[in-house]
Amino acid sequence: MTLVTMVIAVLLPLYTQAQGDYFQQQTDFNLDVKLDPESHRLTVAGSLTYSNNSPDALDSIPLHLWANAYSDKESAYAKQKRRLGDVTFAFAKQEDLGGYEEIKIGGPSVAYTNQPEPELLWVVLAKALAPGDQAFITISYTLKIPKTFSRMGRDGTSHQMTQWYPKPALYNHEGWNIMPYLDYGEYFNDFGDYEVSITLPQNGIVAATGVPSD
Repeated sequence: MTLVTMVIAVLLPLYTQAQGDYFQQQTDFNLDVKLDPESHRLTVAGSLTYSNNSPDALDSIPLHLWANAYSDKESAYAKQKRRLGDVTFAFAKQEDLGGYEEIKIGGPSVAYTNQPEPELLWVVLAKALAPGDQAFITISYTLKIPKTFSRMGRDGTSHQMTQWYPKPALYNHEGWNIMPYLDYGEYFNDFGDYEVSITLPQNGIVAATGVPSD
């Protein structure tokens, strides 16, 4: 056995022990979505079920409100665009911005919700969510779709929707992983099951992943 092999053999068990037992949370969504192409708004009502597969009791759940990155010209997204030399968003008209106009969070698992930061809303639970338990949270909101500046937006009759619903931050052995919406950068979230009903104008066409129920 070489010295290098011996070092790996010693360090690997230590690293595995530090990581602890692997777990992965799950968030299931049931959403009813209506698009008004004239006002460029989504009206959404539904729920999420959060399964705590971690060894920790959780007394609150942070929800990312990433679409709000388009509501503020001082958001992390806006600053990144300027830093990269793109000032399109910085000089955008007010009517071309977007974000959550109204959002309500409730349900039997919820005690109350903190006032949200622009891109984050902490949901305080009625009681700590024990390992193996689930929290049921209702959601309703109106979202103004911005003009296309990045991954979400509208261009004529086309509406490209990404990160359009509040979603829990990922929780792992390091705790809550909270991050802003950015033009360059990717996201990681929990797996889950999605049941989504979409209402469009008569001539609307949906392009999406998933399995249609009709």
